[in-house]
Amino acid sequence: MLFRSARRDSQRAADVLVKLHSVSLPQLIEATKSSEPRLRWASAQILFSIRPVESNTVTALSALVADKDSYVRRVCYGGLIGFGNQMTNILPLLLGATNDPDLCNRLIIYTALVDITRKTDPYIPLIVSYLTNGDTFVRWSAANSLGGCGFLASNTYPQLLFALKNGDPQLRGDAAGALVGIGARNLEVIEALITALENDSEREVRRTVASSLGSMGLAASNAVPALIKILHRADAESRGQSTGWWVAARSLGEIGGKEASKGITEALNNSDPDIRRTATNALKCY
Repeated sequence: MLFRSARRDSQRAADVLVKLHSVSLPQLIEATKSSEPRLRWASAQILFSIRPVESNTVTALSALVADKDSYVRRVCYGGLIGFGNQMTNILPLLLGATNDPDLCNRLIIYTALVDITRKTDPYIPLIVSYLTNGDTFVRWSAANSLGGCGFLASNTYPQLLFALKNGDPQLRGDAAGALVGIGARNLEVIEALITALENDSEREVRRTVASSLGSMGLAASNAVPALIKILHRADAESRGQSTGWWVAARSLGEIGGKEASKGITEALNNSDPDIRRTATNALKCY
């Protein structure tokens, strides 16, 4: 029932977006003042995509920073960040919103402030503190926010490695992705990811970890034997169907090297059609 309700809401939102795309700029600006939250965020999304940015558009969108609906504010923050240097007052707006009651919104703001100011304090420590928040969505957002901070958050890898062992599988997967985002490539990180690849109880977490290792390139060469072992297991289990482990073949191609090349060549005969296809494409890059 909840799924059907969410789907109906999504369809309504999509219908709103389609209709709003056919109206004029003044009408879109007026729609940001609607009593309907979905009209406000839908019109804001379209306004954020219009270039060049006009002053009356900036005024209307800036007002949404104080909107009573948390999702409207979220759309607003994301759009304002996208404006970048086209807005001279973006920094004061974001600084003024750091106490947003929605913690996921705060994380968006903290990440943007790290990017804009190139300062880690106090924002990265605040993001790290949310990795252990009692709200699952906040924890996921915190991991993704750290990844979004890039190399400026590189010293947070111990906290992300801790999150990689959390009981929440979504957080474990997000932590694996964030380790790539912050540029963590040291042996401790690689070995922890290999352990997760081999032992995590959730298949989707293992697939995310495999992808993360591939994104680390040659630095993850120690993971090649584990990735090849996964392809062998997929070959035995496939029975001609897709197992989803094409991601391991792709990662071998991204890591590169003689041993990885051998594993990809073997994968050309894998019983999983997606693995064979991925292996073929990977070899073209050698």
